[in-house]
Amino acid sequence: MITIDYLELIEQGVEAWNHWREEHPDECPELESAYLFEKSLQGINLRKANLSRACLIGANLDGADLAEANLSGIYANNASLQGACLAAANLQDGNFVEANLSEADLSDAVTDNANFTNANLQGTCLEVGAESASPPPAPVEQLTPLPSKQPTVAPDVSPVASQVQVLVKPPPLLPRIVMIGGAIATAAVGLYFILRPKGPKFVTPDGTITIQLVCNEPDVTPIKADEPDHIYQNGTRFYGPFADGKPANGRGSMLFTNGNRYDGEYRDGRRNGCGTFTFETGRRYVGEFQNDLFSGRGVWMLENGDRYIGDFEFNKCNGEGVYIFADGASESGIWQQGRLVDGNVTCDHRPIDLPES
Repeated sequence: MITIDYLELIEQGVEAWNHWREEHPDECPELESAYLFEKSLQGINLRKANLSRACLIGANLDGADLAEANLSGIYANNASLQGACLAAANLQDGNFVEANLSEADLSDAVTDNANFTNANLQGTCLEVGAESASPPPAPVEQLTPLPSKQPTVAPDVSPVASQVQVLVKPPPLLPRIVMIGGAIATAAVGLYFILRPKGPKFVTPDGTITIQLVCNEPDVTPIKADEPDHIYQNGTRFYGPFADGKPANGRGSMLFTNGNRYDGEYRDGRRNGCGTFTFETGRRYVGEFQNDLFSGRGVWMLENGDRYIGDFEFNKCNGEGVYIFADGASESGIWQQGRLVDGNVTCDHRPIDLPES
């Protein structure tokens, strides 16, 4: 029996995936607990797919075909499903907080215990057939937003990093010359980190914790076979603006000799702001950095499919967060030095050793 890697097929792009579905119309993709965080999947054919407990937070599925799909227990906070077909889909226990379901087709969908708090249901088809025992979700105006808890242990982030939201491609900076000396550069960098779209929001399944992510990083793509802008003596390659022997303020990519890679923002020659650090082992962190370290809010993904979403300090889970196991189970609360307070869960069993920029 041939085992199909459905996630690898999806990574090849929506066009390639849909072509494969056309050639295999009887195949029902098994994507239970799949991690598709912030993926661009517009128009994808996921009809009858099993996406139970999958992570689709912030993903774009506009116009997608999800008819008869199993979306039970799915994490779809801030996902965009505009014009998508979810007819006869199983949405039971799904988390659709602040999702965009405008003009979507939810006819005959099973919506028991699904959370549609602050979801956009404008123009959504909510007809329920005679054979369906599940009522349609309540209109937006009847839903009560979940309260947001403040973390007991606040991460130590700079004023810039704690207030900004990620910029995928920054507009050109135009410093205001009315300022004096170093204040000119400060104004330009401040503008760079302020002009960002809002990051996605994650709400735990029980509604007890709301985590507003700051960063909204683009997918990491292969670097073109161009000459790097700088090659360090140890062989590390840097692509992006480089000045005075270090990365300049802005976005860049650094490829380390051991296979690790960073893509994101730099300030003062270090990883500061939002970015993605990919380890050669397959681990990945997407979120805020301060002076080269994980510090702020982000998502930590492990090789086994587990992931942590929440606060970080000095490369450790520290503050408010939720740990989602590969099977979809989760533990949430306050974390200190990488461990869940009053729990037995750790977000990592090995120290994180990050190289300096």
